Amino acid sequence: MAARDRACAKGVAAAVPDARPGQASGTTILVVSDTGRMVSDVAAALRGRSVLCVRPRHVTPALVSSVASAIVEADLRQVADVAAAIAAYVRLDGVPTAFVADAETARILSEDPRLAARPVLVRPLSPTAIEAALASLPATVEAPLAGSVSAAILALTDAFADVAAGRPIAVAPFASASRCFVAALKMAAAADDTLATFVRDIERHHSATLRHSLSVATNAALFGLRLGLGRAELALVVEAALLHDIGKAVVPLEVLDKPGRLDAEELAAVRAHPSEGERLLRNASHPVAPEILRVVRHHHEYLDGSGYPDGLKAQGIPDIVRLMTIVDIFTALVEDRPYKTPMPHAQAVAILRSMTEAGKLDPAIVSRFIEMIEERG
Repeated sequence: MAARDRACAKGVAAAVPDARPGQASGTTILVVSDTGRMVSDVAAALRGRSVLCVRPRHVTPALVSSVASAIVEADLRQVADVAAAIAAYVRLDGVPTAFVADAETARILSEDPRLAARPVLVRPLSPTAIEAALASLPATVEAPLAGSVSAAILALTDAFADVAAGRPIAVAPFASASRCFVAALKMAAAADDTLATFVRDIERHHSATLRHSLSVATNAALFGLRLGLGRAELALVVEAALLHDIGKAVVPLEVLDKPGRLDAEELAAVRAHPSEGERLLRNASHPVAPEILRVVRHHHEYLDGSGYPDGLKAQGIPDIVRLMTIVDIFTALVEDRPYKTPMPHAQAVAILRSMTEAGKLDPAIVSRFIEMIEERG
């Protein structure tokens, strides 16, 4: 990595933990669980593999087409709507699937002709038995780009649903979704047409806020790759990008999508989203890395102290926040919103340069980011 790249990346890399040992890239295994969390025997069997764990309601044709194989943790004794659960299992018809179930659930599954051909492992059993069942499934072709976008979308969708329901945010899925996102984007970045497909998958999403978060994650990951960040560093940057606007979950949609000028009360609600996001994550189901909390709270701070919510100045703004602020501004300028049309990249670059000259943005990071944008066209 060039010296000026190392200077830009130094503050981001310094606070990032090492990657998990044994974390493998490659095909993604889908785990379908009524709780959205893996039971310990399945988790032990899949340790070190690329895994996406979802609830039955998330099983869609697009998701099925993006994974290599599936394991269903089925316990119909705990399900209110058995027919709906079985319908979700049937939607896995396009992917090799094994079931792990209690004896009563195994009996119900075996009596359904749509599922009778699927292998069912009856608990109690060992992780070794689960590994053997997975190894016996026929191989399929994976579509890793769709899978990585799906994982991030599901994590964000559930987080927004948690906020709406007054539940603590489930943050654990964001770590695996971020690693999956980075792995796929590394492959996509090697070919312009593949990267375009990756971006189109994001742009199809109906929610402007989620689409923006995914786009920021994409641009942040591409920039991190350019800076030479390692796997764990990139995953942290992507996780921070996915969560940076989580505070908008408490802002009414009619305010977020308002086509006209916001009044004072509406503007105050929007400007509160960084502090609201930090509050939500501090009350999340698992501890959140302090670097991510800083990005969430401070991504609208400027080096000259004119930002919000705390009016931080240069010495109080770490490099990972400076990086995310630049990526967030550029992404917001060039994307379509209900209240504005997309800005040409050259105009957005000019705004970044103007804000840098005004002392708001880090000139070293802006320079490297603009180089990337101009080279990619």
